Amino acid sequence: MTDNRVIIYDENGLLPEGADEYIQAAAKAALETEGACHAFLELTIVGDEEIQALNRDTRGVDSVTDVLSYPEISYPDGKKLHGAMDLLRRCYDPAGDGYYVGCVALNIKRAREQASEYGHSLKREIAYLTCHAALHLCGYDHMTEGDKAEMREREKQVMKAIEIFK
Repeated sequence: MTDNRVIIYDENGLLPEGADEYIQAAAKAALETEGACHAFLELTIVGDEEIQALNRDTRGVDSVTDVLSYPEISYPDGKKLHGAMDLLRRCYDPAGDGYYVGCVALNIKRAREQASEYGHSLKREIAYLTCHAALHLCGYDHMTEGDKAEMREREKQVMKAIEIFK
C-alpha cells in the first residue's frame, strides 16, 4: 500500500457527489506510477474568476484555464519524480504526515464545458484533469513534442489503471 492521497478543498460545494473518489484514484495512480509512497497533494476546486486570477498572478497569463499545478519540487531538466526520490524526501511535511508534492487548482466550470465539448462524462474529465495536474507535480510537462508524447503516454497509463476511459 502506497498511502498516497489528495486533500480536497471545495469550499463552495461545486464538486458532484462522489467526485472525491475518482479524484483520489487519479492522483494516487499518478503518484504510484512514479513510485511515490506516503505522498500527498492539495487540490482546490475553483471557478473561472479564481483560476484566471491565479493564472495571471503566477504565470503572467490573463486568461481562464482548466487546471493549474504548482509543484513543490524543482526538478532538474529531464528528471521526473521516479528519478528524483532524494528530492521528494526533502518535502516531508509532519503536519500532513507525508511528502508534499504540491497543489492544484481545478476549474470545475471549465471541466463541465470540456466534458460536453469532448463528448465524455464529467467524471472522466475531472479524473483526467486530476491525473494531468498530478503528473505536472511529478515533473512532467508538454512544452516540447517529445515531452508532450511522454506525458500523454503516462496519462493513458494512469487512466487505464483507474479504469476510466474515453
